[in-house]
Amino acid sequence: MLRPEPPCLFLPGETEEKATVLAMLGHVVIGSNDGWLVTADEQGGLRMANPATGARADLPAITTIPFLNLVGGRWFCLDVEPFVQIRFGGPPPPEDKDWGTIPRRTSTLTAAQMRQSFYRKIVLSASPRPGSYAAMLITDRQIGAPAFATAEAPAWRMAHSPEGVEDAIHHDGRFYSITYAGRVEAWQRRDETGEFTSQVVA
Repeated sequence: MLRPEPPCLFLPGETEEKATVLAMLGHVVIGSNDGWLVTADEQGGLRMANPATGARADLPAITTIPFLNLVGGRWFCLDVEPFVQIRFGGPPPPEDKDWGTIPRRTSTLTAAQMRQSFYRKIVLSASPRPGSYAAMLITDRQIGAPAFATAEAPAWRMAHSPEGVEDAIHHDGRFYSITYAGRVEAWQRRDETGEFTSQVVA
């Protein structure tokens, strides 16, 4: 019944394509769209690369989230209080098993753990390229809230999402996501603030 695609062998050429593939060694792929891959390196850095054309570009540093700081070059420290204010609009609900009623003050991850657990997936807009893209970062279940960045506003901004985002796609110019409670949300960027907000559509 199921006919999976055969495996694909990619052989780089002699110029930009080869340099791009070599530059991706040691990276973990956490998203793709329209020929572009999004990777995370061992220091938690996020990059876009197109192995077919050799084009590549850095995505904004994850530390552009104001309450996520790099400490000592090896640790990422999440200041929990401002994060839960954005995620839940106040303290987490008592029934939330991941955060509980009294969350700890900080959460710390190594750079390697960022790409193993904090980064779950990055969804790119249609036809992305350096200088023209929108990206939605889906975080792990405990963090739950998504973050957005665009070429026009190259900084990650967390978004209000009490139920958390399980998965998402980009379709017809908008991001659509499904929450852990099963609601489908459409995301819209507000021009005046640059913030992404959602509306339940199903």
